[in-house]
Amino acid sequence: LTTHGTSYLGLIMRLGGVYETRGDSVNRAAALFKKAKRHVHCKTCSFVRNPNSPVGSHGPCPVCGGELVAETMILPEVFGPENAEDLPENDREQEITFATMAQFPQPVNPDELTFQTCGPKASFTHATNQTLVTVNRGLEGAEFGGFSVCVECGHASVFDRNAHVGAHERPYKLLSPKGTRDLCSGRFERVLLGHDFKTDLLLLRLKVEAPLVSNTAEVVVLHILEDALHSIAEALRLAASRHPQLDLDPSEFGSGFRIDPGVQGEARILEVFLYDTLSGGAGYAEIAARHIKEILEETLRLLEGCDCETSCTECLNHFHNQHLQHRLDRNLGAMLLRYAVHGTEPGCASLDKQWHTLSQLRASLELDGFQCMFNAVEAVSMLVQRNGRSLAVGCFPGLIHTPALAHAVATAENVHGHLALNEYLLRSDMPGAHQRVKALLERSTPLKR
Repeated sequence: LTTHGTSYLGLIMRLGGVYETRGDSVNRAAALFKKAKRHVHCKTCSFVRNPNSPVGSHGPCPVCGGELVAETMILPEVFGPENAEDLPENDREQEITFATMAQFPQPVNPDELTFQTCGPKASFTHATNQTLVTVNRGLEGAEFGGFSVCVECGHASVFDRNAHVGAHERPYKLLSPKGTRDLCSGRFERVLLGHDFKTDLLLLRLKVEAPLVSNTAEVVVLHILEDALHSIAEALRLAASRHPQLDLDPSEFGSGFRIDPGVQGEARILEVFLYDTLSGGAGYAEIAARHIKEILEETLRLLEGCDCETSCTECLNHFHNQHLQHRLDRNLGAMLLRYAVHGTEPGCASLDKQWHTLSQLRASLELDGFQCMFNAVEAVSMLVQRNGRSLAVGCFPGLIHTPALAHAVATAENVHGHLALNEYLLRSDMPGAHQRVKALLERSTPLKR
C-alpha cells in the first residue's frame, strides 16, 4: 500500500483510506476504531508486546532500556485509493513508508517451548500457534509517525498534525440525494496500521556472551546485533526455500528476529524465526525444522560465499528486502551464526585483510599529509607516520569489544602508540576514525591506547 507511495503488507497503491465493507455503509471505518488495539513497542529497538495482552504499566524497554510507547493500532480490511479514483499518468509524487518485519512478542507461556541443541550456543524448536505482529508506523524518522485516519469514513494519509480540518471527501463513492459527492465531517486520529496473526514458526535460539558484545543497553551494540540478526534472518529464509525437500519461492517464507528481554547472567538470548506466509500455514516451517542442520550449513555458505563488502544481489539482496538492505551485513551475520553453531569465536582478520579494510581511511589520511605503510615484520596492519611520530592502526570485528585481546599491534615496537578500530564503526564513521588517528599523532608525548 502507498500513501503517496506507502508500502504496507505487500501492496502498492496510493492510499486514500482504510475501512470495512461490513456494517455501516456510510461511516465504514467506525468498526475499525471499535476493534482498535494498543501497540506497545520500544522507540529504540525491535521489542514489542503482544497486542492481545493487557496493556498494564510500561516501564523501560527490557531489551535496551529505551522508552516504551503505547499507540493505537487499527487493522484495516479494505484499502481505498486516493479520492476513490485512478491516479493520473503524470502523477509521480511519493512519500514511501514500509511495514516492519513480522515481530515476535514474548510468548504467553515461553516455558512450553522445548528446544533441541544444534550447536554449542544454538538450539531450535518448531513452535505452533504463535502470535506475530507487523505494523506500518508511517514515515521513518518523523517526529510523529503513523497515519491520520478519520474515525468515521477512514480517509487516511501520512500523519500531519495540521492536516484535515473540517469536511473532507470519503475514500469511497457515496452520492447525496442530489447526486453530488457527500462530504464527511468526522475527526481524525493518529494511528498505526497493523496486523497480528497466528502461525507456526521454526525458532532458532542463539546465546551470546563474552568475548562477544551482549550489552544491548549500548546503542552501538544493539545496532551491531540487530544488523547481524537481520542478515541471518534473510539468509535463513533463502537457504530454507532452496532446500531439496522444500524448493520454494522465497516469498513463501517470512523471517524475522527477536532479542529476548530476559538475560542469563551476562549472556543475551537472540532468536531468529522462519514462518509460512500462506494464511493458516502450509507446514513449511515444520519441514525446515526437520532439516535444520543442513539448512544452517547452507545459510553459512550463503553468508560466507560472496565477495561483496556487506550484501549484494548475489547473496542477500532482493526486491522484498530493499528497504532494509542498509542493515544487511553478511560478515556480521556469518560470524554470529558460526559462533553459535560451531563455537568459533570471532577474531581479527589477517594483516593483509585489515590493510584492505582500512583502505578508505588510508586514502583519507594520505590526502591529509600522513604516510601509511604495511609492516608485516612488526605485525602492524597499517603504520601511520608524520613529523617523526608513528602510530600502529588495525581493526577488529564489531561483534567483539576487547581490542587489546584481538589486536596484534599491541606487541609492536618502535611505534608511539596503537589504535584498534571497530570495523562496524569504521564503515559508518570514517571521518571520526581519521580524527582519532590525527589526534593521537599530534600529542606531544607518546600514548598507548
